[in-house]
Amino acid sequence: MNWNGQHASGWGLFAMSTGAGLGLVIIVGAVLLILQSLGRTADSVHPAPIATVTTPPQLLAERFARGEIDEEEYKQRLAVLQATAPEAADSPGSWS
Repeated sequence: MNWNGQHASGWGLFAMSTGAGLGLVIIVGAVLLILQSLGRTADSVHPAPIATVTTPPQLLAERFARGEIDEEEYKQRLAVLQATAPEAADSPGSWS
């Protein structure tokens, strides 16, 4: 039932088209937001912590633990690191 007789006016058609378009945009946007939130993983919600600084002796110990170097090489390299530690202690950012 129309107030203008049997046909809608130009403004009525414009209002109906605009309302239908906005309704469609709202529905599609809501669906996309729901799908996006379901697709998130725990890693994307909670980022990984910032990596800590690893010192050269720690790196050497990790290589020894993984079996990349043997005990003799570990001791030799550790002795070299410990021998150079006092010299490096004066420089900023030293690891000792």
